[in-house]
Amino acid sequence: AFGVRSAGGILLLGDVGLFLLLYYFFNKDFKARLQADNNRLLSRVLISLFAALLAGYIIGLICWPWGLQSPIAHPLESLKGMTNRETYMRVLFDGSYYMNNAMPWYYEFKWIFISNPLVVLVGVILGLVLVTKLKRDYGLFFVGFVIFSAFFPLLYMIYKHSTVYDTWRHVFFVYPFWVILAALGWDATRQFIKKESLQLLPMGIAILGLLPVVVWTVRSHPNQCVYFNELVGGVKGAYGNYDLDYYQNTQKQQAEWIIHNIPHPPAGQRVKVRSNMSGMDNAFKADSSWIDAGYTRYNDRNSKEWDYYIDNPRYVSAEALQNDKWPPQNVVHTVSVDGVPLSVVIQQKSKAGAEASAALQRKDYITAAQKYAEYVKTDTTDDNIYADYAIALANTSQIDAAIGAIKRATDIDAGNAQYFQILAQLYQAKGDNANAQQANAAAQSILLKQQELQGGAQVE
Repeated sequence: AFGVRSAGGILLLGDVGLFLLLYYFFNKDFKARLQADNNRLLSRVLISLFAALLAGYIIGLICWPWGLQSPIAHPLESLKGMTNRETYMRVLFDGSYYMNNAMPWYYEFKWIFISNPLVVLVGVILGLVLVTKLKRDYGLFFVGFVIFSAFFPLLYMIYKHSTVYDTWRHVFFVYPFWVILAALGWDATRQFIKKESLQLLPMGIAILGLLPVVVWTVRSHPNQCVYFNELVGGVKGAYGNYDLDYYQNTQKQQAEWIIHNIPHPPAGQRVKVRSNMSGMDNAFKADSSWIDAGYTRYNDRNSKEWDYYIDNPRYVSAEALQNDKWPPQNVVHTVSVDGVPLSVVIQQKSKAGAEASAALQRKDYITAAQKYAEYVKTDTTDDNIYADYAIALANTSQIDAAIGAIKRATDIDAGNAQYFQILAQLYQAKGDNANAQQANAAAQSILLKQQELQGGAQVE
């Protein structure tokens, strides 16, 4: 756990130490055995425990470059940062974008319950319901240790209003205890089975319940990290409501597809690849002689020139995802799981969007309108293009055409308040006050919802 989630590893050390001390002081037989023969066994246990903890600490540091820079201070700083991280971003959760420092209190619990096999969740519930049976079979300290380690970190984060994001990956270290509790829970149900020959039935049911998940995991490799269970309808039900490929796992797959399928350009030229995934240039380091890779925001993509764009739906409007307005047009390759696109490669069919954007910047509205009209013949799925197209048309006194363009933008992204504000202004310019008021009301409704979900946080 320390190597995967450093702060979690430190908390586990504390858990183990606390419960060993309690067990030592409250279990007289255990204490007597350790103290026998001048504490000889106690000394051996302490030395072995210290060696195991030290070895785990060192192994964890080896897997953690930042920790190696300061093996004491940085792990402690990580533990402090776990309580309230100073990273602020939008997170797609329950179908809406929240600021990560204003998430619902149940965020981590909800993620655990929708992204783990049902057989594990049922087992955990059984373990809690049959805790008296477990205590009788395994002892209070063991059962208490498992339950405490499974739930206390989550409850503590709720109590501290910790900043959370990107699923429950910051608390993965609790999962072994959930699995142990689940196994104990299923095993405890044997008390209700009187027939000796059926005593293994509960464990058989649990194993059979895991088989579909195992098959799905193998079939979905290397993208099994997007698993969702039946509580949300699997990956299809989660799409548009929760972040799927939040860790950009498909980045390498898309880069490899481009490397092996895109023709090499003439000598001295490079294929321009852009993406809204950060660090994409690293995926093309070995091929930088013929591929020019870099980052471009999704909303700015067609105001720039590129040949291919690797597009991940993270931060794409929830409304666009839910209304099947993503992926955009001109997709040439898709990485998907269960028919749900995780990321796509788009080919830019026209550079007119970049030319139109440049013209708009220099306030050459006639040229901008002409170029936008040229561009939308090749791509009718970019709401930002339509919004800028509407501005160019409005500045050439083509109000009706501008209204038509901005309406196309609202059709693609019905959750963008700015589009409805532009629409209201255009209606006002036309003298259509009724429709202007309606557009303003839509904008205000969106802004109020965003303010509620963002909790007053500010991000760039």
